[in-house]
Amino acid sequence: MRADCFLTFRNYAPGQTKASATVVSLPAAGTVSFYSDAGAGVDVIIDVVGSVASGGSYHAVTPTRVVDTRPTSLIGDLVGPLAGRVMHGVDLFGAAGIPAEATAVVLNVTAIGPTGPGNLRVFPWQFSDVPPNASSLNYIPGRDIPNLVVVGMGSGGWVDFWSDTSGTVNLAADVVGYVTAPAAG
Repeated sequence: MRADCFLTFRNYAPGQTKASATVVSLPAAGTVSFYSDAGAGVDVIIDVVGSVASGGSYHAVTPTRVVDTRPTSLIGDLVGPLAGRVMHGVDLFGAAGIPAEATAVVLNVTAIGPTGPGNLRVFPWQFSDVPPNASSLNYIPGRDIPNLVVVGMGSGGWVDFWSDTSGTVNLAADVVGYVTAPAAG
């Protein structure tokens, strides 16, 4: 079988679950292949979180920190470590030059100093108290874990963060780009 698009995931270890993200352009055939250089098989779960419609555009920006919950580096409205299983919303319109017509934002998100194992979910602001069942990154105590996250812009530019843990975790988020919809016409 000929594949037109290859994805390579790295930096995983036996017995650990790790989320990784990438942005790819799909060929006309829409085929994607995966490659692992591990000697044994690897289970992979794929979550498609969005697409750019024909005529839409991705706009890279100079990476800009918009959230840092650590008291020594506080940036944004979230203060202190995120409590587990609570919605934490952030308004991103205007941050790092994100215009009102942006439909999605690309973030580098880092879980810092988790006190227990868990996962972080990042998704468009919603009216429900139930987050989607898809993690953006998985973390364990003693390790800071980053990942690329592409998330739709919710109502008014709000994005939600949900930490699925019984402990706490600090959060840093850097805007690295945004997506705009195709021009109307």
